[in-house]
Amino acid sequence: MDAQVPVKFQYFDPTAKEVCVAGSFNQWSQRSHCMSEKEGLWSLSVPLTPGRYQYVLVIDGKSWRPDPGAILSEDNGFDGKNSVLIVE
Repeated sequence: MDAQVPVKFQYFDPTAKEVCVAGSFNQWSQRSHCMSEKEGLWSLSVPLTPGRYQYVLVIDGKSWRPDPGAILSEDNGFDGKNSVLIVE
């Protein structure tokens, strides 16, 4: 079995009340991986096995957005974009 790698997600939004990560690694759950906030900077560390993952940020439970800090993105098939993360 591949060892897990800690992956840190970060997002800055001082007006958000809640920021979660939904993606292929958590069956697109909008509540299972929520970030902690300090002075508007939201962060979360998630252990992932090596692979390719799609994800979005879920802001305040209703707005699904690609990660503005992600290098890669692709069409999500619903007229939007998903961020892409490659864990090595």
